[in-house]
Amino acid sequence: MAYSHGFLNQLQPWGFLSLCFFIGMYGMNTALLTMHFIYRYIVLCRSNLHPILKRKSSGACCVISVVTWGFFYGFITFYCFCANEDFYRYAGPSVLETLGEDIRNLSFFCVFTYEVILNITIMYWHPTIGLFLIVVMMTTSFSVMVVCAIKMHRTLRKASMSQKSRALQTQLLKALVVQAVVPFLMSYLPRFLMFFFVIMGYPPFK
Repeated sequence: MAYSHGFLNQLQPWGFLSLCFFIGMYGMNTALLTMHFIYRYIVLCRSNLHPILKRKSSGACCVISVVTWGFFYGFITFYCFCANEDFYRYAGPSVLETLGEDIRNLSFFCVFTYEVILNITIMYWHPTIGLFLIVVMMTTSFSVMVVCAIKMHRTLRKASMSQKSRALQTQLLKALVVQAVVPFLMSYLPRFLMFFFVIMGYPPFK
């Protein structure tokens, strides 16, 4: 469960929509970084595709792809991670005890995949499918980055170019890798571990 403390918190449904927009922007950032890897890969490794980069339609396609990717992130949050009566019942007492707030007055999204009642596991498929789609999209993005980075590294080792050009391209590749590694370690990996521990039922640290 992630809730908003902002000024839209009490303005339903705008607080929840702002959280969906935030996740959508999160997805757009990932898509933009992936596009950067693809662009550098084409420039460095696929000279036969250089004419495509000069077309105006290429820029439009990139913008549309990034916005669409972010839209799917936001839509999944809106459709799959919205609260329902089961979650209100499940988390309401804890929220009231911890935050002193009625859960229905909060703007939040939740990944409520299952619940165990009397040793019976009840699956909630909307959030489960949504979480699966988010993980697939994240994995796809970073897989493309890794593949492009490996191919660029191999090209730099084998390609015939001046020492100065090789050093410049190597620095650009290192900078691009750092741009991907930092959000992966600081954002994506902690979120993955958070969802993993919650879904597996591990107790919180005290």
